[in-house]
Amino acid sequence: MMVFVLDEAVQSGLRVRPPIRIWEVEWDGGVVEMITTDHTIKISSKNSHVETKIPHGDPKDPEWRFLTKARVEDAVSTLASQTT
Repeated sequence: MMVFVLDEAVQSGLRVRPPIRIWEVEWDGGVVEMITTDHTIKISSKNSHVETKIPHGDPKDPEWRFLTKARVEDAVSTLASQTT
């Protein structure tokens, strides 16, 4: 799950105009135990960050992937608007 979210954030950052570099995706505030409800992710650029929630799920589930991708893309777009 974390790898999928990180990949989506990086790719989304490259697609926004102007492109931004994603520096970090923090998962659940660094907590190591598994969260069974929504996950809170913080996506950071050099100058700013944005938080969003994604549901716990299975990255093999197409519906989960679609929903997560949309939320990550929206968060990265918000981040890009804060850094310009």
